[in-house]
Amino acid sequence: MDMEKNYHIEDFTEVHYKELLYKAKHRFRFAFYREEPSDNKAFWRHDVDYSPERALRIAEIERDAGVRSTFFFQTGSLFYSILEDPTAELIRSIAGMGHDIGLHFDPAAGRGLALEKGILEVIAGRKVEAFSLHNPDKTSIDNHTEHVIEGMVNAYSEIFRKSCAYCSDSNGYWRHRRLADFLYEESGSIQVLTHPVWWQDKPMMPRERIVRCAELRRIKCMEWYDSFLYECGRENVR
Repeated sequence: MDMEKNYHIEDFTEVHYKELLYKAKHRFRFAFYREEPSDNKAFWRHDVDYSPERALRIAEIERDAGVRSTFFFQTGSLFYSILEDPTAELIRSIAGMGHDIGLHFDPAAGRGLALEKGILEVIAGRKVEAFSLHNPDKTSIDNHTEHVIEGMVNAYSEIFRKSCAYCSDSNGYWRHRRLADFLYEESGSIQVLTHPVWWQDKPMMPRERIVRCAELRRIKCMEWYDSFLYECGRENVR
């Protein structure tokens, strides 16, 4: 990482996240995507690319702060599977806190919005009413300009892109402005995108966070393998 550029890595802690929520809730009203962007609404969303466990922690922090947001899950992530029971239970727990569950859709995967929506609805046990695009580029955004597609509100529709100021922490740093400055400077409706994996108990470089996420998944896989052999009374040849 270019150390001459200030990426404000110190921002990405749970403590600072709580401060940002406090600032946001006193200037904006948190809204779900089925609402129209108006009257100082904050469309606060999380694209869960890497860590459902961190998504659960963010959901708990927001619940304790008295706000609700939308968590967008992938059906085909390389880092987690919504078909695994612990992840499915985690998604339902987030929904049980009052948050919305949305679809984080990757057009390049070629599975189709309707199919992925149906899978996530079965897992979440509730209707999925919004979707966001994974790794959006000009082509994918241009191909998804409608406000509602397959019965889901499009977080990248023209309505949101024209009506809401936007702030994102993609790749573990602020792509445009720091969220603290953004919340102070903006009025009207806003759309805030965070990725739960970046927000940890202490500051960490983005790649280090992904390494930790991948390592945790490796450990869990091996724990399952070892316990499976033990419970079946089979020899664990090492």
